Amino acid sequence: MTAGLRYVGTKVVLRTFIITAGTVNLGAGLINAIYPVFILRDLGLTASQMGLAVSIGAVGGIAGSLIGLRLMNLWGEIRTIVVAVCCLAIAFVLAPLTPIIPLPAFAVVCIVEFLIGFIIVTYGISTSGIVARVTPNSMLGRVTSAQRFVIYGSVPLGALAGGALATWIGNGNALFFAVACILLGVVSLFLSPLRSHRTLPAEWEVF
Repeated sequence: MTAGLRYVGTKVVLRTFIITAGTVNLGAGLINAIYPVFILRDLGLTASQMGLAVSIGAVGGIAGSLIGLRLMNLWGEIRTIVVAVCCLAIAFVLAPLTPIIPLPAFAVVCIVEFLIGFIIVTYGISTSGIVARVTPNSMLGRVTSAQRFVIYGSVPLGALAGGALATWIGNGNALFFAVACILLGVVSLFLSPLRSHRTLPAEWEVF
C-alpha cells in the first residue's frame, strides 16, 4: 500500500482522483452520520417520510445508471467527473439550507436524496477504468490498495468527525462541513491539468 501511495503521488491523474474521491467520501461520511438525525429532529419529518425519501434516492441511482453513460459519451469522462463533483456540492448544500428553502421540507429532502444518488452513480461510471488506463500492470494492485485505503477509509473518519461536529455546533451547521469537503474535491480538480480536458489524453495512458 505504501508503494502504491508513493506511485500515486508521482502521477497527476491518480493523485487528483485520490484526493478528490477521498474528500468527497469524507463529506459523504459526514452527511451519512448527520443527515438522518437532522431530518428527523431538526426538520421534524417522520420515519416513514425519511424512508420514502431514501427510496427516492435509490431511484436517483437507477436513473444515474441509465443516463450516466450517455452523459459521459456526450461530455467526455473528465468533463463529466468535474461537472458531477460540482453538482454534488450543490446537492449537499441544499441539505442544511432546507429550513429556508420555500418548499416543504419533505420535498427538499427527496430532491437532495435523488440528486445525490444520481450524481454519485454518474461519477462512478465516469471514473470507472481510468485508474487501469494510467497504471502499469506491475503497479495496479498496489495502486488499487492505496486508493481503497484512502477513499474507503475516509468514510468512517467523516462519520466520526460528523458526530463530533454535530454535538459541538449542531446538526445543520455541521452539514456545511460536508459541503466544504466536496468543495475541496472541486478545488483539487480545478488546480490540476485535468480541468482543461474533455477526455483522458492518450499520452497519459499506459499501453
